[in-house]
Amino acid sequence: MHNYKKIGIIGGMGPDSTGDFFLRIISLFQNRLGANFTSDFPAITVESITFPHKDEAKSQYEDTKMRAMCKGCQNLEMVGVDFIVIPCNSAHNYINEMRESVNIDVLSIIEETAKNIVSKALSKVLLLATEYTIKNNLYSPLKDMGVYVVIPNVKQQNLVMEAIKNVFAGRRLPEDGENLSDIILTHERQNRIEGAILGCTELPLALEGDSVDDILLFDTLKILAESTFKRSGGIV
Repeated sequence: MHNYKKIGIIGGMGPDSTGDFFLRIISLFQNRLGANFTSDFPAITVESITFPHKDEAKSQYEDTKMRAMCKGCQNLEMVGVDFIVIPCNSAHNYINEMRESVNIDVLSIIEETAKNIVSKALSKVLLLATEYTIKNNLYSPLKDMGVYVVIPNVKQQNLVMEAIKNVFAGRRLPEDGENLSDIILTHERQNRIEGAILGCTELPLALEGDSVDDILLFDTLKILAESTFKRSGGIV
């Protein structure tokens, strides 16, 4: 019996990426540690969060979301997980409140991604993410680390959101991947980006691979899975 730390996942935002994230963790234990039996894997508890339809004032709706995620963290702490991860970039608008709500570690997908980018010594990257993530400047830590973040124009952002919505609805369309690739290549030509952040966990499901014409992709779902694997006690 391995002494792995118990993993808590705040999921449901959205369901496909939560399921994919779970399987990525399992695959890391299988492929790197040869896990074969139940005892070879860490205990994983998923708290799936849902929100009511947005029919109340913005401040009330934001408070509803924040409280739901903090409650989810508390539920995970009560069942005995050792640390918490959140495979959703937009949810990190409340990372401080979530951390304050529990007495265990809450890993940040944004902090882990930023560290990964800095380790590659890049100076300019494109951010593909929800409008919410962009408007709330959730990747602003990169600026403090000396990395300039480029964002899509309005037309491009609409295509990014369309791809995200399709994955949410269970549709993985080739044209979404093509549109995302075109956006990345356009910014490589116009802005000389050195990499692109898939800053919504639905985007890796719409655009598969580690690069687009040698432009490095930072798959935030993959990065968080790697960090979760290490934190749980996996050996790299």
